[in-house]
Amino acid sequence: MGNETNQGPKKMVNSHYYNVILDINECREELRCGKDAACTNTEGSFRCTCNIGYYGDGYICTECYTIFDFEDHDLSNWTLNGTAFNNQPTYGNNTLSRRGRAWSNHKGDWWIGTFENRPSPSEPFGGQQGDGPQGSLTSPSFQITGKLLTFLIGAGCRGYTSPNIRAELIVDGVVVRKETPTECDGAMKEKSWNVTDYAGKHAQLRLIDYSSGFWGHINFDHLQACHKLISYTDP
Repeated sequence: MGNETNQGPKKMVNSHYYNVILDINECREELRCGKDAACTNTEGSFRCTCNIGYYGDGYICTECYTIFDFEDHDLSNWTLNGTAFNNQPTYGNNTLSRRGRAWSNHKGDWWIGTFENRPSPSEPFGGQQGDGPQGSLTSPSFQITGKLLTFLIGAGCRGYTSPNIRAELIVDGVVVRKETPTECDGAMKEKSWNVTDYAGKHAQLRLIDYSSGFWGHINFDHLQACHKLISYTDP
């Protein structure tokens, strides 16, 4: 993405016969743009554009672009089926109330956790709906950029829930990628999908919880587009 301003100075050269306006190259100024950006001089102005592999406005460029992080705690544009996702997203590290020092490994304040029932800070800490409810949650359409989609996913348990607990990537109505958590652990781990073949296409994310058994829930957070894997670990 680029950002252009119109504050670049011009220099007026007076002559007996004519006036000459000389454009000054603002890109010669050090640190005119961000660290990972390029500056392009234009007439009377300049443009900052993030380098390939970075996202931003040309002043602040990052290696990943967030698609869904649930920080607006609003799923009104998502499609819900069943009841598993009725009380989502979840606020805070709700798992601490029942698992001692357990950490959900979410990023920010809000995340998806179908075992949980804490849809606002005013709700009691530790609220839960358990493994019983089932359903799916499908995102609005978004455009795929970059080489990878990265995300945090957890819960599920091999031998109990697989493959009824999963995240899916849908392109043109077809499931092209899926991830099933199998570690019997509420702490989300970073996973990624290679989406090079789908660059520029529009897609949807679908979260599936079709299990009511032991570990029959899904935790999910922070879907983003990246050009390489950026690890996120619990601080």
